[in-house]
Amino acid sequence: MTIAEMRALLGLGPEYSDAQVAELYALHTGATPSALAAEESPVTIEEARRQCKVEGTDEDADLEIYIAAAVEWVRDITALDPAAAWPARLKLAVLLLVGEYYATREVGGLSEQAERSALSLVRPNRPMTA
Repeated sequence: MTIAEMRALLGLGPEYSDAQVAELYALHTGATPSALAAEESPVTIEEARRQCKVEGTDEDADLEIYIAAAVEWVRDITALDPAAAWPARLKLAVLLLVGEYYATREVGGLSEQAERSALSLVRPNRPMTA
């Protein structure tokens, strides 16, 4: 789910930052960023900092929300078992999404190009439907 879709679902305007939208969406769905972070995440905060070219820890809280949102997006698309190992391409999709959420934090949402790229990475892991 994109930040824009989260905004629409929750009826939130531009006065809310992307991080706030992601956090409110997590609360709305019954999850919390800290609960998602408590699970085994395929991406560490250090990897997210490198992906986003962030130095220091000032933006760690936002990055953790972006990680949680990206993991949720990948799990929603793939129906990946929380206990399952993360293939490299799914980890790459999470990093791509984290970078996109960080880069577009002021405008919200995923660009079509980023969404297509992430979908191409997760497609082999999507469940077969009848």
